[in-house]
Amino acid sequence: MISLRRKIITGQVVGFILIAGVSVANELLTSKEISHAVTELAIALIVAVVTIYYTIKITNYLNYIISFVRICSYCNKIFTDNKWITVSVKLRKGLDQFTPTHGICTDCYIKERFK
Repeated sequence: MISLRRKIITGQVVGFILIAGVSVANELLTSKEISHAVTELAIALIVAVVTIYYTIKITNYLNYIISFVRICSYCNKIFTDNKWITVSVKLRKGLDQFTPTHGICTDCYIKERFK
């Protein structure tokens, strides 16, 4: 997720630099007043900083949510890599970040649903 965050922020920075450059160039070519160009540049920079700040906050929250591991409330299997596996298999594979949350695996759902 960090490399994705870096790509997103890099894209935002490049975009804001282009917007600021075009805006300043337009002001200088049309009105010839530097104060208007500086004002537009300042506004673009403020918007860029706020946008990048919230992008970082959102990606931090997504990293937190992604770290959750669903555990079946009935049989304690763990949902990972789009399948339900036992805890022992998960432990053998290793734990990166392990923040448990509860759910119900497909097998237990079928058992409980059709009792």
